[in-house]
Amino acid sequence: MKILTNIRFYRVAGIAQTLLSFLDYVKKHESNINIIGVDIHKKGEPRSRMPKSLGRILTLLSPTISYKRLDQVVRRAKTVDDIRLAYQEIINTYANLIAETKPDVILINGTFVLPWCLYLAARKFSIPIVLHYHGILSKEIPHWPADKQNLIMDMEKLLQADDVKYIFPSLLAKKEVEENIFQSPVKHSLILRNPIRLVFFKEHQTARGNDIGFVTRWTPVKNFSFIEFLARYNRQLGRPWRINIVTDLKRNAPSRKKMRSLVKFKNTIDNKALPRFYRRMKVVLSPSIFETYGNVAQESLACGTPALVSNNMGVVELYRELGLDKWIIDFSKVEVVVAQVQAASQERVSKEVRDKLKNLCQPDRIYGDLINYLRAVLFFSLDYLPQLPF
Repeated sequence: MKILTNIRFYRVAGIAQTLLSFLDYVKKHESNINIIGVDIHKKGEPRSRMPKSLGRILTLLSPTISYKRLDQVVRRAKTVDDIRLAYQEIINTYANLIAETKPDVILINGTFVLPWCLYLAARKFSIPIVLHYHGILSKEIPHWPADKQNLIMDMEKLLQADDVKYIFPSLLAKKEVEENIFQSPVKHSLILRNPIRLVFFKEHQTARGNDIGFVTRWTPVKNFSFIEFLARYNRQLGRPWRINIVTDLKRNAPSRKKMRSLVKFKNTIDNKALPRFYRRMKVVLSPSIFETYGNVAQESLACGTPALVSNNMGVVELYRELGLDKWIIDFSKVEVVVAQVQAASQERVSKEVRDKLKNLCQPDRIYGDLINYLRAVLFFSLDYLPQLPF
């Protein structure tokens, strides 16, 4: 089976980490699968590096294209066709690569500009399409003017089609898409939570200092305003906590300069190096306004470190299955959150919970289900696609 997919090797983005884990699985267990990864490289930006170990199963295609950010395009656009026209070169590039490589299945990861363009290109062919719905495009722009938000909503609605198969990382993500984006049920879908690499389950150590950790993209939907409130409140209290932030925020960004004296910023680090960071923390916080899933929280739990999450995250479904309802909190009042952090900091995640988590989120189990789904898409009637459980 030949799979064409969009790919990036970002260090912080959950989509990239999940895809890397999938590639590792294919390399170890699926000798008859070849993956064509298309990494559209934006002119003027540094190229993402492919891990050398993936060379056997991954063919990486990395064309360079000059294109504008979505906010710049939408600022002038009046219709979705205007957006499509602005990204026509990307769409054409994807289409040409599909025609050249002739994949059996097209696996689309995410919903932002590049996945959206790949989707439009893929619709030109009679090749099965599977859209892995990581992230919801319209949730990234609540701070935009209403008319531009509506335009993004129209853009995302183009991702709806009865002959497209969907993978959602949570029931929350599926419900949000069906009720507020597509406004109708999807015909074929699979709920498949994100896996946790086994490196996170190695024996944990006891955290020494009062450290709070964040691992996040610096974007409004991740609720970075809460991090700023927490940093200021911590200063008022006499700095009882050290706040550590692993982020993609640039060194010269105004927010970073403003908060430099209040928190410790860390540049993005490789996924395999994250366990050491989690284990040093007393508590990890994920205050996202919305997330289709939430890799950071479950990785922290795997390392033995309590992670407090907001209710509007897909990973909450896993928390409830693990009996961790007490760590699902409201981030609206910083003083209440600090009290909850204090309580959580007195605990570590039990071995029983970590063992259950390891069983539920082991990569072999999850990617085995994913491969079975892709094979079903390719070889079986759409009416008989398996609805695999968690």
